[in-house]
Amino acid sequence: MNNQYTFAQELKTQLEKLKLNIFLLLTVFTSLLVASFIWNYIEADNHIVELAKLEARTNINKDRSFRQWAASHGGVYVSVDKDTPPNPYLADIPDRDINSSSGKNLTLMNPAYMIRQVMEKHEKLYGIKGRIVGIKHFRPETAADEWESRAIGKFEQGSKEISEFVSIKDKQYLRVMEPFYVEQSCLKCHGHQGYKIGDVRGGIGVIVPMERYIAQKNSSIYNLLISHIVIWLFGMLAAIIGYRYGKKSILLKIEQEKEIIAANLKKEYMDGLLHIVADVDRQIILTAESEAEMINEACKRISQFFAYSGACITAPADNILYVAALAVNGIVAVEDGILKKIRIPCVHPAEQTLRQNSIYRKDKSEMDDDFIEFVSSMGIAFEKFICLPLRHKKSAEPIGVLTVYSQSKNNFTDAEVAMLEGLAGNIGFAVFSIKQRTKNRELEILRTKNYEETIHTFVGMIEQRDTYTAGHTVRVAKYCELIARTMNIDDNEIERLTRAAILHDIGKLVTPDSILLKPYKLEPLEYRLIQEHVSAGFQMLAEIDMYKELANIIVYHHERFDGRGYPFGIKGDDIPLLSSIMCVADAFDAMTTNRVYKPRMSKEEALTELKELSGIQFSPIVVNAALVALNDVDIPKETTQLPKTELEKERFVYFFKDPLTGVYNSSYLQLLKSSSDEVLKYKITVMFYLRNFSAFNKQHGWESGNEMLKQVSRLLSEIFIDGLVFRIKGDDFLVLLKSDDDLDGRLNLIKNKTEESLGNTRVEVKIGHFDMKSGEDSFS
Repeated sequence: MNNQYTFAQELKTQLEKLKLNIFLLLTVFTSLLVASFIWNYIEADNHIVELAKLEARTNINKDRSFRQWAASHGGVYVSVDKDTPPNPYLADIPDRDINSSSGKNLTLMNPAYMIRQVMEKHEKLYGIKGRIVGIKHFRPETAADEWESRAIGKFEQGSKEISEFVSIKDKQYLRVMEPFYVEQSCLKCHGHQGYKIGDVRGGIGVIVPMERYIAQKNSSIYNLLISHIVIWLFGMLAAIIGYRYGKKSILLKIEQEKEIIAANLKKEYMDGLLHIVADVDRQIILTAESEAEMINEACKRISQFFAYSGACITAPADNILYVAALAVNGIVAVEDGILKKIRIPCVHPAEQTLRQNSIYRKDKSEMDDDFIEFVSSMGIAFEKFICLPLRHKKSAEPIGVLTVYSQSKNNFTDAEVAMLEGLAGNIGFAVFSIKQRTKNRELEILRTKNYEETIHTFVGMIEQRDTYTAGHTVRVAKYCELIARTMNIDDNEIERLTRAAILHDIGKLVTPDSILLKPYKLEPLEYRLIQEHVSAGFQMLAEIDMYKELANIIVYHHERFDGRGYPFGIKGDDIPLLSSIMCVADAFDAMTTNRVYKPRMSKEEALTELKELSGIQFSPIVVNAALVALNDVDIPKETTQLPKTELEKERFVYFFKDPLTGVYNSSYLQLLKSSSDEVLKYKITVMFYLRNFSAFNKQHGWESGNEMLKQVSRLLSEIFIDGLVFRIKGDDFLVLLKSDDDLDGRLNLIKNKTEESLGNTRVEVKIGHFDMKSGEDSFS
């Protein structure tokens, strides 16, 4: 619940942060767009002004050019008409009026007269009014108005151009005027006015109507506004898309974090349970002085696990089921154990576990009121529980039932059940061993001091748990004796050494099945746990007077010559000689034994390895003796981790059985392949494929798909009852057969039955076989 709240808060925080970032980006984006619009607006306005000024200057330059042309010719004679009468201001100029040879009357137009008419014409045609005004003027119309007078005054002060926007009859105009300087040609008409060349005589200007420029500017501003609005809308769209994408990314990230946390919690959960199992095995089963103490302490330790609310052990007596041990939240509730039993007044699932010799797990909602009331009366709050049979081996009748209660419906996964089943097996085995010892003590003298049988019972426990370990101890004892005799060690010492070698792995009794029987390379935590078998073995043996000497040999058999061993890290000659011999013998057998993750070495390779590690891992004097003593030893042809007994096969189910279908998995196939002798027993390999099985899952659902795979597995197991069936991939199976009896008939049968079960689907059944002797194959 806390995790869910944390994730909800994290999601809210991240979304608020995303919204804030989107808002800030939009704010910056909008501000930039507004700034861009304002800047472009000003630029458009300035551009229009410059265009209007450019037009004004162009007209002024045109008027100047025309006047200079006219002045350069001293004026032009034109026909006299009503629009062009003789200029009265040129009356004092000789030849103002002349007659052409054809008798036409001509009058002289001076530059000012000409440019004035051109300006008037240009104004009528284009609306742009030109003006030439002077300080001293002949004609009233060339007199400067107020604005022009101010401009001429500024020209006299050095200005080169004066421009201003003015309103005339509610319309906007641009007025531009430039200075008009006295030139040589001007003196012809204006010399009598006292001007000198270079004086400011007046100004030449133009009045440009701004109406079309304003319209152009408004059009540009409109387009600018529309484009900025469109860009802003695209920005808003991008922000919306960005927000959705960001939200999706945040949700994905949080989901990934959830998965990581769930995986870590699962790992912590399983690690915690593994420690509980190890504690029960190491500290309780081995150290308890009585059956009652052991089962009560076991229940106490189990109920201390944070996920469990209680644990009890029930056992039958006189055909009545009793609670023999009970612990609730780490507190023992049945102090006197079996001596003070609680009779179960209702139908209990443990009865079914005892009858069927199987695991039973149920939710509280599936149970009747009497059972719930009984469990509540013991102070246990629960939502789910599991009953596991206590037995000293898989095929034995249960002697009791371990029931574990949980307040969560999510507990008791397959991996968790596998651990608890191993724990129940160890408790059952210990109970069985205690009962056996009790029976033996009843037959013998009370409190016998002969612990020989007890120790060998523990050795037998190891051998029954792992027959590979049994063969290993025998071989190590043999190699120890050969090396010791080569070193001329006393016979009594050799006897102590070989007895210690037989017992050197007795501490593995505390090692959980999930580690001891693991056919793969151990993880660091698992390796650390299995290292504890040395200290556990020492503690078991050191408390028995007759085995103290053996314990002192065994405890150092994993030390290294360079001081990097365990459990004490001593080095060199501080390691007892007999322990150094056992160290070399133990390593030599490990080197020459097959592992799934590491093939065995040849004898020659192993001896070379010993020589290379001399002075590093092993004592040099012991290695020198081993190179001689073990040179002619016969190495067993086949030493593997393959389960040999029915008990081992069942205990290896955790590693080698497919959890869905119950047939063997690809890991077991790899283990078989590593054992050449085992593979050679089989002649035929049958391949069975379900092509396009995903279509079946889509059509019928995953649950139906799982049921179909289970059905196919059962068919394969029934039809090929004499073989080994493997599920090697999700939808693929493989069968190993020792004979080809009625092979074609069985292949057709399995194919027909499978196709019949599949019905009208797109799944294609492909089946074939390969003869490993002849190399022939067929496929259909």
